[in-house]
Amino acid sequence: EADSIDLTAAINRTETPSIPIRGGVDGLRQRNTYSTSGNENYGGFGFTIRACHGLQNNHDIIFSGEYEGLYEGMGNGNFVQPCFTNEDILEAIDHYALEYVRSRLKLGQKIGREIIAVDVAHWDGGLWTFCKCKSCQKMLSVEGYHTGAVLRMANRVANLLTESNYGEVCSAILAYGPTDHLPRITRPAKNVIISFCFYSSDNFCSVSCQNHCVSGVDCDRTKMSVTNYYAAEAFEEWMTVVDPKMMQIWYYPYMVANKCYNSPLWTVLLEDMKYFASWGVEHIYYCMDRKLTNSNGLLLEGLTEYLGARFMWDASIGEEESLDILREWFTIIYGEDAGAELFELTMFAERAGDLAGCWSSYGDKSQEQVDRVNYEYVAAHSDAILEKCRRAEALADSALCEEMTKKYTTGFMFMTVRSLYDDMYTNENAEGRDYITEIYREMWERMAEYDLYDFDEVVTKTFDPDVDPRMWLTLKN
Repeated sequence: EADSIDLTAAINRTETPSIPIRGGVDGLRQRNTYSTSGNENYGGFGFTIRACHGLQNNHDIIFSGEYEGLYEGMGNGNFVQPCFTNEDILEAIDHYALEYVRSRLKLGQKIGREIIAVDVAHWDGGLWTFCKCKSCQKMLSVEGYHTGAVLRMANRVANLLTESNYGEVCSAILAYGPTDHLPRITRPAKNVIISFCFYSSDNFCSVSCQNHCVSGVDCDRTKMSVTNYYAAEAFEEWMTVVDPKMMQIWYYPYMVANKCYNSPLWTVLLEDMKYFASWGVEHIYYCMDRKLTNSNGLLLEGLTEYLGARFMWDASIGEEESLDILREWFTIIYGEDAGAELFELTMFAERAGDLAGCWSSYGDKSQEQVDRVNYEYVAAHSDAILEKCRRAEALADSALCEEMTKKYTTGFMFMTVRSLYDDMYTNENAEGRDYITEIYREMWERMAEYDLYDFDEVVTKTFDPDVDPRMWLTLKN
């Protein structure tokens, strides 16, 4: 049969992805390339390294031998970054960068394959961790941001690599927190990679809004604490001087501390990829970090990962097509009938989230940042939500499908309990109390049965309707 198939030139197809270099960061792919999981163990290679606090991760190597004792590291009670204007410390970093390349060449690795860049990104820490010596303060007065000192260091490493005939190897730094802004004077050398992190901006004073596009166009500019406006402003300033090929993006699609219910962000995912593609960005780290998400199915990591891959490949997808992709996924995972109901619930949660304005999954788990849907809207549609939950569970076509469906609908039960609790329980409406208590109890029992919540952190390990459901939200990760 195979011999009878006419394999003609007409079947050939070429596609150019919107984002050429796409990769995940989770437990399997925290390696130094974008290609297949575990590639380093099998001789694989990719396009770039993952710039992520390289000076911190390689501290013991950098400050060893003749450079030992120059810098103790922040983890030893010394909450100060390396002094990036200290000649001895800069020399230690130079030495490390050259040895990084030379040691790998001796192993038979090649520049442009296994040897792509040297991660010299600064230690993780806020504004207060940067050196305050006179030399650093003088630099700060000239550059306006601590980015100036870090970028000067990266340029120095990049130029040294070029002078040593390793010019194809880049130095890579983070534009993150205290270093997210472009300095006033210094500009990156041509072989310096800037890895911009859409996580926070203005030294962590502002955390990202997960409800709106990273462009910040829909965010409240007056709400400094939770908005994308300031990060986008900093990113776009970088893009005026950085070759898009040398710009990496740390992108965070997951929803931290979202243990009780799901807040779909699928439309935002598409908007974000369109935004990055419009700037010509070619590198995206898609950070599905399992350490910061819940693996019980409520967060739908698989869907987030899948859609991210689709949208990074083709950011020109239209809204209707993207919804068709989403609908298809629910059908495949949950079955045709149950999946259709769950898709409608997901669209409802998307609308309820949109009505909540700017909100974040990061930083302080205050009520403002953790409540991610408009509960008045949820309360007004509570009957319809619960009806769809029951219908989806009844339509499950297998025991496994039923369990998966119940795991997902439990989150919507939580949304309902949370939205009706004050009126029906706290205000001592007898009929209402019985109604909401019954739903609350079923939700609690499901969370226990399916291990949907860390009960070691719950206020009580036995069901107690007097515990305000908001307490479930404010608990730490």
